[in-house]
Amino acid sequence: MKRLAAGILCLAGAVLLCGAWTQFRWNQFEIPEIIGSEIAGVGKSEDEACRELFSDYTDALQGMNVPYEYRIYDAVLNQVEVLDGNGYVQLDYTMVPAAVNSEIIQNLELVYLGGQGADHALSGIDSRYLYRGQMVVRLEEENGIYKITEKMRPVDYQIQSPEFQEEIRTPQTQHYAMRTDREETYYIDDGVLYVTYDGGETFAEVPDGYERVCRETNGLYDENLEDGSYLISPEFTAFLGFDSEGTVMIYSTDQGAVWQESRITDLGYKAGTYLSRIGDGCVAVFAMDRSLGTDYYGIWMTDDMKTWRQISTGESMMPNVSAAFWVDAQTGYYASGQEQSVFYRTVDQGQTWQEITLPQADAVIEKMGYNPFDQVEQFYLENGVYYMVVGQGDDGDYTDQGNLIKALFRSEDGEQFTFEKEITDSLQEAG
Repeated sequence: MKRLAAGILCLAGAVLLCGAWTQFRWNQFEIPEIIGSEIAGVGKSEDEACRELFSDYTDALQGMNVPYEYRIYDAVLNQVEVLDGNGYVQLDYTMVPAAVNSEIIQNLELVYLGGQGADHALSGIDSRYLYRGQMVVRLEEENGIYKITEKMRPVDYQIQSPEFQEEIRTPQTQHYAMRTDREETYYIDDGVLYVTYDGGETFAEVPDGYERVCRETNGLYDENLEDGSYLISPEFTAFLGFDSEGTVMIYSTDQGAVWQESRITDLGYKAGTYLSRIGDGCVAVFAMDRSLGTDYYGIWMTDDMKTWRQISTGESMMPNVSAAFWVDAQTGYYASGQEQSVFYRTVDQGQTWQEITLPQADAVIEKMGYNPFDQVEQFYLENGVYYMVVGQGDDGDYTDQGNLIKALFRSEDGEQFTFEKEITDSLQEAG
């Protein structure tokens, strides 16, 4: 017994010593900095220099001496793209974190790929553990040395472009009258966002709502909030807002008497936004990053309005989402695409996604000679019936008294849709 006790004490001591030594090494860890990194540049292109710099950076994040909030198992640089003649280069890469926690995702600015790993080039790695990252760096060469002088997200690079800045210098925010076809709606007047539950008899102001909910990345304000981008009912009202700290949900459970905030992530920016109520929680779908004119979206879910988790988006990224809706915690839909929508459904919380064939309005096709409806704009559930609104996109020309006509489809099972009727948008410009 004495020998056994001595052995246990020795083992416990060894464990404690090992833990202390590990903590000491982690305390000595210095976070590798991108800005200021240098590499010999003689005879090397910007592409080659970036690949070496990326290799040095990721090597410094591997090994037992790196604490778990920064440590990765592996990384691959998928693409290097020289953006202009001023030294800006975009790096698209895939990483395998050593531990999946919010700290490492935030520290390394990663986005979960959610099983999308067909082209990740990390053979033998389960795609469920893959994360995507993007950065734009600026290289400056002097005396045969390349040095990184700037680092930013792709969306920030787009914002600083001359074309984008020109848009900011000539803002043209369009104003709209309040909708009169519904009792519970929003209203914007003189830079203030309001909600009403009685058709405009009384209003409740959304605190800082206009700036965070309506302000776009180009400096304009979007005063036409699309159906599906907000929730308004006496029991629960919510909007998605964007500020310098990321994405936040602004909500009220007492008809705007008290407003609360739930911080979702430190990423995200104003583009198309989509919000669904599921039980006591919510699902938010919004743009997470931008690359060469394409917005890439993420799905976030909460059960308690406090803690959010990112949901898988299936086998491919979600570019240019035009509609998104969740029925419950397992069943969700989204439509993606610029010229023509591709519509998807999940019934297992994003682990798998099934493409749903867009329905057609046969009577309209017979009359017009072609199908004008190819852009899913809204999806919702009403009295147990699923509805889908399909519009015409930016090049549509099928109109009624100057208003673009849309098609409303219905389904009993959420999968097979039939044409219901033609509709137009009742939102009017302010006089």
